[in-house]
Amino acid sequence: MVGYTEATAFDPDVTLGIFRISCIVPLIGFVLVALALIFVYPLSKAKVDANVAYLRAKREGKK
Repeated sequence: MVGYTEATAFDPDVTLGIFRISCIVPLIGFVLVALALIFVYPLSKAKVDANVAYLRAKREGKK
């Protein structure tokens, strides 16, 4: 993908490409997943407490 061969192993463009593939690309993926979780599946303290109360009531047979 970045033109790596034995002859170009220490070429600055190749090493920069390897750096980008191994560090920056996963970072971008992590940020995208984090944003998706924040906006698609928001969990606030109130939401967690409501879920706990619902599960407790369900376990006790009230719902």
